Amino acid sequence: MADSGRGLSDLPGSGTGLDNIRKRLQLQYGAAARLELEENEPQGFVARIRLPLAGPATTAEAGHAG
Repeated sequence: MADSGRGLSDLPGSGTGLDNIRKRLQLQYGAAARLELEENEPQGFVARIRLPLAGPATTAEAGHAG
């Protein structure tokens, strides 16, 4: 997502909503997913969610009994 508003604050990405997104990505995909935040030139903000090509492993796929 990108916008052309004011841009990042002094503490970018420190809000509750963004923290919740990071936690959900971690729980679902582990280190394979991430939330990236950056300035949008000439002004504004860009947020990217990077996901692995393969989806999260299920319990059965991970080799655990149900």
